[in-house]
Formats: sequence, C-alpha cells, structure tokens
Amino acid sequence: MAQSLRPHFGFAERLLSNRATEAEREEWFPRVNAGVIVGNAITDAKGRAPSGADTTLLADGTGVLRLNGYKFYSTGTLFADLIAVSASDADGRDLQAIVPAARDGVELFDDWEGFGQRTTASGGTRFTDVEVLPHEVTTVSDGNHLGHSTAFLQLYLAAVAAGIAAAARDDAIWYVRTKARPAAHSLADTAATDPFTLQAVGEIAAHASAAEALVLNAAVALDNLVDSGRVDDADELARVAVVVAEAQLIAERLTLAAAERLFDTGGASATARALNLDRHWRNVRTVATHNPLAYKAHAAGNYAVNGVTPPANGYF
Repeated sequence: MAQSLRPHFGFAERLLSNRATEAEREEWFPRVNAGVIVGNAITDAKGRAPSGADTTLLADGTGVLRLNGYKFYSTGTLFADLIAVSASDADGRDLQAIVPAARDGVELFDDWEGFGQRTTASGGTRFTDVEVLPHEVTTVSDGNHLGHSTAFLQLYLAAVAAGIAAAARDDAIWYVRTKARPAAHSLADTAATDPFTLQAVGEIAAHASAAEALVLNAAVALDNLVDSGRVDDADELARVAVVVAEAQLIAERLTLAAAERLFDTGGASATARALNLDRHWRNVRTVATHNPLAYKAHAAGNYAVNGVTPPANGYF
C-alpha cells in the first residue's frame, strides 16, 4: 500500500524542485495541502523503453487540448483525485498533464496482476479525448535532467523495501513466539529457545536494521542536497544519486534475503496460505524488479571508477 502513494509524494517533491515553476507551485500546492491525492499514468504499453510516449496531447479543431492514449501502469490512480499523465505534444516534446480522475474520457482499470504489491493499484488507464485545460499542462522536460526529485522517487522504493524487511522481522518474532514448534530432533523444547531458529530471527532482524540504516543515510544525503541549495549542482546531484542507488541496491537484496529466511523459523507449517508469510517475498521481489539492480551496481561502479554521471531518467 505504501507504494501506491509514491506518485503523490513524488509530485509534491517535484513542485519543490528546480523542474517546477512558481506558477505550478501556486496552482498545485494548495490542492495538495488540502488533501488531494495525486496518482500517475506514466508508462505506455508500447515502445522500446517503459517511458516510450504513445500518449498524445493535441489541440482539436476548436483549439481544445485533448489527451489520448493508454497507460500500462498507473500506480495509485485508483485511489487518486488527480492523475499526472505523461504525453507528447504536436512537436514530439515530452510534457505532463494533471487531470481529474473523474473527468469524462478517463477509464481506470483494476487489472494489475503482479504476484506482489497487490494493493498499489497499478492497473491500466485509458484516456479518450480527455479535455485538458491550459493550466493543467506542466513544464515541458527535455527528458535528460538529473534532479533531486528523481533520486527521491528511487529512495522511496528503497524505503518500501526496508519497510517490508521490518514487517518480515515482526512476523518472524510473532511466529516463533506463538506458532512455531522445534524440529523433532531439536536441542530445545520450544522454538523460542531453539538456537537455529533464533539465529534465523537474528539474521532477519539484522537485515531489517541494515536496510533501514541505508535508507536513512541516503535520506540525509538528499536532505543535505536540498538544504544546502545545491539542487542545480550537477556534480553533487550525481553523487547523491549514486548514494541512493547504492542504498536501494543493498536494501532490496537484504530484504529479499530476510523474506526468504523467514521460512527457516517454522518449517513447512510456515508456508500455510492462511499465514500469508510469503507476501513479504512476493512484495519485495516485485519492488526489486522496477529498476534492475544490475544497472544500479553498474552505475555505482562506473561513477566510482570513471566519474560517469548516472542515467538521467526516473527509471534509474
């Protein structure tokens, strides 16, 4: 569920960044502060890359802007009041439209079928001749801007992973205390005193603590970037983006290990469907597929060795 609010917080963070204009802040911050929730519809179903623009925002014969297209992923949109939609204009430029979810021509589909993160509402959205008002079109981006809001969105995913690790730890403790039995040949009379069961719980707890520490360290780096007023400093942006990438890389791997280790606390009984303990692994496995970890590691290594700036897109 936490991931479903990522587009909302990402939208608010973007308003704080150097990618937003003062007019946009004046338009949207009062609505956000009043409790309006923003979802997104960014990823098209077609194109080589997930961001391939197959959605258009064009003027009709009367000059009214019309939004048309289909988005494969629309995280959080089923819960949202407004939808941030990526599209292309008549000149092929990338832009974003902010439209009410209830506006005529907007169709929301609860068809997300991933085996994890089931409550993120990441289904499809179709836009058919949706009217877009001029003030609902946000700043055109050149698509090659590395900004603190991009790092924020990646840090958010790392924080989701760390939260899953903490949940796996809590469930491991609960299960050992209330449900688990020692193996027939155990050295202990109870699971709560079995040395190998306690070892498993200890490793899960350590993984959860380490994931949390990584996320908090990256959050401090991002906060310092903003507080120091260096959001336009390309070198500092690159450094912080790598700090976030490293945190996400290791936090997600730690959480995957913790979620798998959970089943070493109770044997086959821990796999009972009623317990649903496998949700932690399914959820983090789904989160970790958003942005390939191999590319996180490559970018971090390329920056460390060659000083190469990380990819400047929201999918890194």
